[in-house]
Amino acid sequence: DPTNRPTTPVSIFSGQYQPDFQSVGVYDYSKKQVCFLSTDLSSIECYSRKKPGKTSSITLNWNGIPSGNVNPYALGYTGVSGYDFVCLDYINRKMVFFNRSGGQTATVNVPEDAPVYDWFAFSFTNEHAFFFDKDLRTWTGFMVVC
Repeated sequence: DPTNRPTTPVSIFSGQYQPDFQSVGVYDYSKKQVCFLSTDLSSIECYSRKKPGKTSSITLNWNGIPSGNVNPYALGYTGVSGYDFVCLDYINRKMVFFNRSGGQTATVNVPEDAPVYDWFAFSFTNEHAFFFDKDLRTWTGFMVVC
């Protein structure tokens, strides 16, 4: 309306397109799609922004990292070719990077002073990893060079 307040909510696309109702999506701006970790962590599921029914899947090669180590609701998109997606191994305190083919391309240690959790509380944007401290209720960012 004229005061910049929403009036009537409108659903552009109906239905749940993420793998789980708690799934955290990342926007892959180069492909114009929203991507999510699958519920079993075996892949990244990508949905076209313009046609959400059109999907693609990237099978992940974890190189021996048990799925129980991975924060299932923390996925990042880096925009860096070859290190496109990042997940969080909260047990070993590592960020795990994947290319668009699902190959694991790097791991980077999480700084010792960063809080790490098994659910949520991790994000990645603009060459920075962000960690949320649930006790202090603050985000801390660290530059990551891929």
